[in-house]
Amino acid sequence: LDAICRTAILQRALELPEDILLFVNVAPQTLDHDLLGGGRLLDELTNAGIDPRRVVIEIPERALEHRVHVVDEA
Repeated sequence: LDAICRTAILQRALELPEDILLFVNVAPQTLDHDLLGGGRLLDELTNAGIDPRRVVIEIPERALEHRVHVVDEA
């Protein structure tokens, strides 16, 4: 679900002014499954024509309460 939402967001992000940051929420489960690893997110941004410096990755704090090891590994 994260990947589908992220793709939809990236497709629409080009409609925003270039000086606007794009905040992307990422579920910890996504980190568990390494869906952001190996440069995948960077590839998605490049393919969408989005400067990676405009992107802020947010991980909901409540979702991390019992998953500290996942954040440490990421």
